[in-house]
Amino acid sequence: MGKLDLEYAAGTESLDEGRPITVDGRSFSTWVNQPSPDCPGDPATRMVSVRAPSGGWLLLQEAPKLHWTTEQMIAFLGEVRVLPGAVAR
Repeated sequence: MGKLDLEYAAGTESLDEGRPITVDGRSFSTWVNQPSPDCPGDPATRMVSVRAPSGGWLLLQEAPKLHWTTEQMIAFLGEVRVLPGAVAR
């Protein structure tokens, strides 16, 4: 609950599945991730994704305790840089 989850996914798998928001020429997507049926007590969480310059995807899952707005999540994700040694999920 108190930690951001940041993932890098390589390849052609699309994580462009939510409402599009364009910021500084980059297209971000945002949506609400519903809890798994196996964990019905988990809260729904906001997600933001953006295509990385490498061609993969960056995905950020909110940390509800931080109380970030979607705009803050986009600003954070927009500054993330994937280094050459990054390992994709």
